[in-house]
Amino acid sequence: MTAEPSIVGREHWTHKGPSKLFLWEKAAGASPGPLGTILFVHGSSMASTPTFDLQVPGRTDSSAMDHFARLGYDTWCQKNFRIPYHLLHAFFSQPAPVYRGA
Repeated sequence: MTAEPSIVGREHWTHKGPSKLFLWEKAAGASPGPLGTILFVHGSSMASTPTFDLQVPGRTDSSAMDHFARLGYDTWCQKNFRIPYHLLHAFFSQPAPVYRGA
């Protein structure tokens, strides 16, 4: 039986205009997932972390981020709370940059 890969969480911060943006990343092991990247986004009224990375003692299936990280994806979520709507609209109306690694 193969051991479950350990899931590693990393905190990141960036800026979008005057707002500071929190990003949370989870992947299996120390490197990004080989299958691609999933960005979990929630509306501005609720943070993405407790929604997509819910941790419940005794239940290993509560976190969508952990689930997809175990499958081989690099998973991310961001906190939109308190970012004015016009900044969110501007952020998501732009094409996403393509990350090709270092």
